[in-house]
Amino acid sequence: ITSQKVIHTLENLFIICIWTYEKVRKENLFHTMMFDATTIKSGFQMANPFLYNTGERSHYGCLGHEVQIEYLKAYVCRPSFSMDKAVIVVHDVFGWRFPDIRYIVDLIASHGYITICPDFFKGTEPWKSTDHWPDFPDWMKNHDPLKVDKEADVVLKYLKEQCGAKKIGIVGFSWGGMAVHHLMLKNPQLTAGVSLYGIVRDSEERYSLLKPTFFIFGEKDHTISLDQIFLLEDKLKEYCKVPYKIKVYPGQVHGFAQLKPEDMKPEDKPYIEEARRDMIDWIKIEQELQVEHINVYICKPPASTGKSVIVIHDMFGWQHPNTRYMADMLTTNGYTEADAVLNYLREQRGAKKLGSLEMTSLLHYLTPLMTSNIPFTHGRIN
Repeated sequence: ITSQKVIHTLENLFIICIWTYEKVRKENLFHTMMFDATTIKSGFQMANPFLYNTGERSHYGCLGHEVQIEYLKAYVCRPSFSMDKAVIVVHDVFGWRFPDIRYIVDLIASHGYITICPDFFKGTEPWKSTDHWPDFPDWMKNHDPLKVDKEADVVLKYLKEQCGAKKIGIVGFSWGGMAVHHLMLKNPQLTAGVSLYGIVRDSEERYSLLKPTFFIFGEKDHTISLDQIFLLEDKLKEYCKVPYKIKVYPGQVHGFAQLKPEDMKPEDKPYIEEARRDMIDWIKIEQELQVEHINVYICKPPASTGKSVIVIHDMFGWQHPNTRYMADMLTTNGYTEADAVLNYLREQRGAKKLGSLEMTSLLHYLTPLMTSNIPFTHGRIN
């Protein structure tokens, strides 16, 4: 009798699983979110992907301003100095006015980028934390993250024609992460992209990225399983022809990387800050190039000045965030600079050990950009 009961229970569970799968498949919901296996009388119940309480957020005083771009509203924040680099931020389901998203826009702008977050919902209501998650699939039908191409083109035109942007990256969170993945497959105008906990799930072409793309995930994100992340990595290795990166942050849930400092849990803060540093570093990938046998990071002011600085990194290397920040800071004073990959420098005054071959290569690259010769002064280049 006990065996019969077990078999009967397993049969019922199997029927429930098949019914749930067919309902999700028919409604084409695989590209949105994963669902709980809990079935109730009226259907299935969807998991709330945000384990943080999204309804409770501290007030944030924005540093930017709102603008109208054709039929779109947008939030824009500019750096304190003029630059020709820009980043588009694609918001999550909570919309372009959500405090966390505006904080991210301001944060990216502080690194020297004209940063803009358009209203990709085009004036329609965003999802609210008080809404009922079983209604989410119907809401998603009218807010498809894979149908943002027209809006992206409008914003790209604005950044190029009104802001003078020449290199434009894109960053997206959750819903916006799916949109970024889609756009990196379709829009060659974007120089680099970062998708945070959002991927395209139902396209056969989702691995043929056009430009460098970075995928950020939380280890405990129950909307994107580790199996899905491993599959993405395997397929990108097989099909992708451009640089890409996938990184999973230990113990982190969906939505972790966009929290403001005052809303962070102490144990999560190191991972949140690491994810943001990684995000900014990836956006800067378009500024890396090869000069003969040396990799360099180069940052140019909007207008030619005829002046240049070579920054020699310390023992932590050419890709360390502090070194790149210093390079960007020098650019605001009108210099073009190259930060070279050189041999490991055993002394902090590494210029004394600088190989003549490396210096010759860099000078050969920089000379056409300048109007005068480059004299040495105490190991520096004036």
